[in-house]
Amino acid sequence: METSKESNNNEINQTEGEASSLEKGIIDINEKLTKLLDLPQSKKKDNWDKLQALSSLFSGVFLAAIGLLFTIMYNWKTAEHQLKTQELQDKMQRDQFAYEIQKTAHQDNIRNQEFRLAQLKALVEWAPFVASKDTGISRYAKDVLKAFLNDTVLSDSTSSNKPSYEVGNGNTKAADKTNEKAKSTEILSTTDITGSTTVPEIGRESADLAFLRKGLKIVLAPTTPVDKGKEVTTKIGDIYHDKNTKPKVKAEAKAALEKIAFSNKLPDATKNIALEALKEIRSIEPADIYGYISSQKLTRPINEIILHHTYSPSIKSYQGVQSLEAIGKFELDAQNWNALSWHFAVSPDGKIWLGMPLNEQAIHTSGHNANSISIYLIMNGDVELPTEQQQNALRLLLKALEGKTGIEINKMFANGKGFHRNYYSKSCPGALVTKEFMITLLNKK
Repeated sequence: METSKESNNNEINQTEGEASSLEKGIIDINEKLTKLLDLPQSKKKDNWDKLQALSSLFSGVFLAAIGLLFTIMYNWKTAEHQLKTQELQDKMQRDQFAYEIQKTAHQDNIRNQEFRLAQLKALVEWAPFVASKDTGISRYAKDVLKAFLNDTVLSDSTSSNKPSYEVGNGNTKAADKTNEKAKSTEILSTTDITGSTTVPEIGRESADLAFLRKGLKIVLAPTTPVDKGKEVTTKIGDIYHDKNTKPKVKAEAKAALEKIAFSNKLPDATKNIALEALKEIRSIEPADIYGYISSQKLTRPINEIILHHTYSPSIKSYQGVQSLEAIGKFELDAQNWNALSWHFAVSPDGKIWLGMPLNEQAIHTSGHNANSISIYLIMNGDVELPTEQQQNALRLLLKALEGKTGIEINKMFANGKGFHRNYYSKSCPGALVTKEFMITLLNKK
């Protein structure tokens, strides 16, 4: 029993050993099979990964190359378009420049033809005066025609044996010898040649147009002296502001002033005169007032110069041209007057503001407007006296008017005349402005 049992145990052990060996063999085979199967898959996977990486690389390079190509083509096309556009713009500019040249030449030709026509008109209109028995009229008519036919606008007095004439003031007289060099004969304006004989205003429009066109050339010429340019510009401004100037002449005068004012080649002194002339209300420096008044036409008889004060604005509230414009607007618009109330207004800063032309009445003193000149002092004369600058300007203005009108200013004030209050129930030109104050002012050096 024990032997049989032992034998059975041996068989069992042997069977278990064989089973174990078989199991190990199977496991070993399985492992080798697994390795065998895994080897080609791993290599295949690596190759596929490499192919994917290469594909991504080539795709990126290809797309970058395509993008670069398109960028180059776009830039080239853009540059080509810009070049063509620039060429087109240059051509348009050349064509425009050529057109402007032709247009300017055409306009100059028209102006030249108009000027030649004006010459012919002047020749016809002034011929009877050349043959006049009055030597003054005959000489003046010859000067006018000479100016037209020889393209001369302004001629300075050169003879010491003959008197020079102030032309354009309507009350012409031989100029004082001390001022001969400072005055020029304005031969294109209508004037009186003698104290008793007057040249009618024939050909005024033609003469003014000729003066404006030739005068503008003189001002713009680079060789023209500054003083001559200022003088001619002032005359152009006078034509522009003259109430009797024809619309066509006024338009030409304005165009001439604008060309002078906005020129980049002229001195500021000349340009400033043109800018001032373009203003509806303009001022003049005291140093220039004598020359200005001397050049003004004056045919109406003057027996008094009347002082006024504005009351408001006062010296403290004065605001330059705005103050004068406000007064003018009130008088012409609100009051519906047909003229301003002053010929000259003297401001606290020493400027002299121009109002009505000397030969026209201002509306200032009822019953005395026809034969008087109105001067405004911008201040309240009841509580303040004129500033030093104002006094200096007023003195120079009165002296210039004395020379123009023949009125003895000192005597006028000494007799208690020359004040608005003489004809009006108020204190104008102010309680502080007395005849003693005015005489003292006039006698200052």
